[in-house]
Amino acid sequence: MNEYDRYTYRIVNELLQLQAGEDLFINFEKQLLFFARLVKDAALAVTHRPVTLVMMSLGRPCGIAPYDPEDFCLPQSKGKAMLHLEKPSKLLSAANDFDEISKDMRTMMEYGHLSEPLILGRRIAVPWCSVPCFEENDVEGWGSFLSSRLFISGSVPSAHKDRCDSINLLKLRQLDILDGTSRLTLTLSDSSHFIGRHVELNETRSFFSGVETDALSINLDSRNCNGEAKVRTSLVGNRIDCQVIFTEGRLIPNSMDPSQRFFSRFFLLEEDSNRISSMTITADGIYLMLGSSILESMNIIPSDERELPSDFMRNVYQIKLELKPDRIEGITSHDEKMLLMNRGKLLI
Repeated sequence: MNEYDRYTYRIVNELLQLQAGEDLFINFEKQLLFFARLVKDAALAVTHRPVTLVMMSLGRPCGIAPYDPEDFCLPQSKGKAMLHLEKPSKLLSAANDFDEISKDMRTMMEYGHLSEPLILGRRIAVPWCSVPCFEENDVEGWGSFLSSRLFISGSVPSAHKDRCDSINLLKLRQLDILDGTSRLTLTLSDSSHFIGRHVELNETRSFFSGVETDALSINLDSRNCNGEAKVRTSLVGNRIDCQVIFTEGRLIPNSMDPSQRFFSRFFLLEEDSNRISSMTITADGIYLMLGSSILESMNIIPSDERELPSDFMRNVYQIKLELKPDRIEGITSHDEKMLLMNRGKLLI
């Protein structure tokens, strides 16, 4: 089994967890056709039902190709599943005119600075998954991805299914992120809980919505996070690696640091774009989001935007900050302290 086969096996059997009788729809940009065909072949062998390739161009379908299995007698369809092959964006050339480039929403999406749209009343009805994929001749991209820690274990650890339940039972209210002499205190939102990539539709059907099966995300109290931390990010193509300060949930750029002038310019695009909204914990590190909060992380998802809590952020633009802390300490609602990460190793 080569590396492509191992990846398609993971997608079909461990992420989507396809079952016999399910119809799979795969959407992708035309540059990724070769891998879509590999997934199609793997899926046909499991589902014994048609697999439909939906080729996209600029976000719109431009070609549809259904493929039937070689079975003479197809089982009755028991439902649909959807897979999106996503080509990771590479670092684009640095842009200087923030005001002009912000008007081009597609370009801002390619830079990774657009939040997910807020859609209320949406309910997941079918298994779905979005996974990274590279062009056939992108040897560097495939090599780096398939040799990453995501594939070290060889399969998805069964513990990743129960991670959210376990961490939510702790009833954490605060996290202290420590890195050397710096400390960042994050207060978790009272109206939010940890969510992961594992989704249960019913008693017999579950799936992972992404390849990072260990990721845990939660909304933060956007007005009660303080401290400092070393972060890495990219703002419209400009790499930034610096120490930042958060005061009452806002990132305050250091005027003495030339690289942080990009923060100041970006924050002019939208009100409250400098305010922290959510966080994601993975084995690779911590990711802080400045932008829209996570709707799926709310304890009760309202049907009207007027019912959203005051600490729920609804920004259009976003910034993703990467942290590599040494230590994470949690404080529960009963003021109990516990160690969640030590020497860069996640303990949950």
